[in-house]
Amino acid sequence: MMLRKRKEKKILHESIVGVQDFSAIPATNFGFISAYNHGLDSGKEIYSTYDVFRAHFHKIILNYIIFYYFVLFWLHQFVVNSVELLRIFNFDFNYRVHDYKREPEQRFFQSFITQIVYYWELVWSIPTLLWKIYYPRSGTPSGLKNCMLHIPQTNTPKSIGLILHSDYVMIAPPPELPKPFLDSDRNIKIPDKKKVQYSLAIRNEYFTQVRSHDDAERTRLLREIGKFITWCCLVPSILNITIYEKTAKCWQTGETSFLDTIKNAILVELVSIKNTFDAQELKKFKETLPKIVLVNTITKMKYVVYEEDYVPNQPNNEVTVADIISGYENQRTLFVNLCDIRLRDVKFNIISNKADLKPEDEIFGTEFPSTPDLLIGANHDRGMKNQLEGFACIDEEYKHQNSSTIVYFSHIKFGFNFFSRSLYHYALEYPFNLPADETTQVTG
Repeated sequence: MMLRKRKEKKILHESIVGVQDFSAIPATNFGFISAYNHGLDSGKEIYSTYDVFRAHFHKIILNYIIFYYFVLFWLHQFVVNSVELLRIFNFDFNYRVHDYKREPEQRFFQSFITQIVYYWELVWSIPTLLWKIYYPRSGTPSGLKNCMLHIPQTNTPKSIGLILHSDYVMIAPPPELPKPFLDSDRNIKIPDKKKVQYSLAIRNEYFTQVRSHDDAERTRLLREIGKFITWCCLVPSILNITIYEKTAKCWQTGETSFLDTIKNAILVELVSIKNTFDAQELKKFKETLPKIVLVNTITKMKYVVYEEDYVPNQPNNEVTVADIISGYENQRTLFVNLCDIRLRDVKFNIISNKADLKPEDEIFGTEFPSTPDLLIGANHDRGMKNQLEGFACIDEEYKHQNSSTIVYFSHIKFGFNFFSRSLYHYALEYPFNLPADETTQVTG
């Protein structure tokens, strides 16, 4: 009696928890469809317990392999990033060491004291350099001096390119509108009005979200363009900027709108950074600020950011960026080439229709912007970008010298820290070399 009750309890337990004999049972009863089928032999109709165990064991091993792969990948990125930061520290420290020059007119004792003071200040500057390199800055530093501290003093590029990325809407597409159809008796059936109204409401909501998303992306891209051009104005060696955005959301809206939006974005950022300068820094910024010329690579039209007549300010009036841009007569010209996917589609079609083209033909230099010395792309919320996204350019100087473009896709999001690291990445690719016209400073 007792044994029979135990047996009945065992049968009840097995029926509740689903304990079965797996020796000969179809895999479909386990739900081994879609992804699970990849772990089993598709040629079998009936799987044993060993086959299921082996597939499950391989899945566990694969999960561990993927986990440790990403751990090692993170360690690799950490080591590479740390080594680059140490190289940047060595670069700045080496520049400070070579920034000292002994005055020949000083006597021995005076020169000895000057050297002691200089090297003492050099040792005490090490914590400042380390803090400057490892501190994660989130915005543009305040003041011209602090901005220039994060820009390499030598080996800066003459041209630079920026790959921008515009996010697509991650929303499921709306359903199609119900349409009249023929039934089996070939009679026309009209859809229910409630279903049509419901579909219209969903579609209107979808397209409203798409327009809102496009406007937000356009605003973000305009701010990034304005900031990037403003930062490039701080680097005296940069004479050419190439900005590539695949969808052309910022400048494919007509010539007038394009001119106003880009100019306003640049002037807003110039005003923002100018407000952090004192009087002396503002004067120095005026002397180094270039004349910004926007170039539409598709229409080949050029626009000057500010081209009004210069009117001197009254003594008590505030100095504006407009006065700075138009008031400085001997400024350099900074060309900003705006490119999109049409550069590849349209220009390649023009060139492909030409017969007997040679590599040295001038059409390559006129139809395509020159290849920048440094081509960069920032990290993004939806993953690190490491694609040119259709960017096309022709190096028109390859006939005269061996030049190559340095491509740097950073793990840092767009910001001044990303801009600074990109310039240092370019500077570290070349041997350390002080500028020829650099005047060293004497401490003492």
